[in-house]
Amino acid sequence: MKKRHLLRCMAIALLVGQTALLMLLVSCNDDDTMPATEPIDKTEIFVERLTVLLNDMTTLFDGATFGERKGEYPVSSKKLLEDHITSLSETLAKVREGTKKLSNSDMDNVILETKKIEARFRSSVRSEDFAPIPAELNIYGKNGGYIDFGIHNEYSNFGNSGEQEFTVDFWVKLTDVDHVLSSFVFLISTFTDKDFGDGEHDRKGWNINLHMGNLRATYAMGIQDLLEPGAGFNIVDQWVHIALVTNEKGVDGETNGNKPVMMKMYVNGNLKLSETSNQDASKPYRSNDLNVPMVAFTGMSVESTVEGSKSTNGCLKHFHIWNKAKTQSEIQNIMNNPETVTGTESDMVCGWDLSKTVSDDSDIKDLTGKFSAKLIGDCRWVQ
Repeated sequence: MKKRHLLRCMAIALLVGQTALLMLLVSCNDDDTMPATEPIDKTEIFVERLTVLLNDMTTLFDGATFGERKGEYPVSSKKLLEDHITSLSETLAKVREGTKKLSNSDMDNVILETKKIEARFRSSVRSEDFAPIPAELNIYGKNGGYIDFGIHNEYSNFGNSGEQEFTVDFWVKLTDVDHVLSSFVFLISTFTDKDFGDGEHDRKGWNINLHMGNLRATYAMGIQDLLEPGAGFNIVDQWVHIALVTNEKGVDGETNGNKPVMMKMYVNGNLKLSETSNQDASKPYRSNDLNVPMVAFTGMSVESTVEGSKSTNGCLKHFHIWNKAKTQSEIQNIMNNPETVTGTESDMVCGWDLSKTVSDDSDIKDLTGKFSAKLIGDCRWVQ
């Protein structure tokens, strides 16, 4: 009897197991045949949200005043808002036309980024009027710092080919003894050199540099040739005034061996060097028309990338470019009375004071009001 009862229980258990398995299979089959849930298209919702964000940012921008007074915003903050408005506009246009799809998390990130930029912009408002303070502008070129004066043809083009004349003058304090005495580094440069690797070059512009203990000027002559006059120089850790005067027809009307004296270099108002061109008339000075900025304490490649090996450390102030070959007495007057240079002079191309702090390191207006410089990398105002 017990054995028969046990067999009956086993049969019932087997039957129940088979029934459960059958129900599971039917259930799975039903799930497979159920239609998939269609994703919700949130394009219209996202367009609406992006439009609100764009309108809010545009209203904030339109209502802001940029300047140096209390309640105004720095010019660098202007660019912050402009860039984000442009980004929002582009995203909105792509979402509308269907070329860009946003997920919920994408939209959340856009909203979060917009709130961060808005907060950053609002916090930059000036709490008081800006007052410049006398200071030295230290440029740490060896650590990636330099001054970018922008891209302007006027910095290197001064008239008809073969007849160009200009003057560059500035105060500089060099702080790296090794670079002054045993390296090749740039102080001010509009110069580029495209090296084709087979002895052929495409050179443009001018620069003032230090080369193995010499203060030197470099001119692109013709297409690939150079004029590089230089003289001994070892002044370190003190301010020195340098002036480079150029006139392809002859500085001060002077000639040497029936060739015009193309350049004169002055240090602290004293004539250091004069030089005729080493090229014939078919290879005049060649200005730079590339999309490359004029820079200080470094050099630039033709691709507008920094040439770090030519970077150095130092301070700069009272930097000017003139479209006239200045006389020695004029140079001495500029050197001794830099505060009298106003930017209204008829022969001034550009000029920066750089002897006091500025309200915005990314927008340093020149004396003429036509140009703007910016500090890149490791640059510090030291009082």
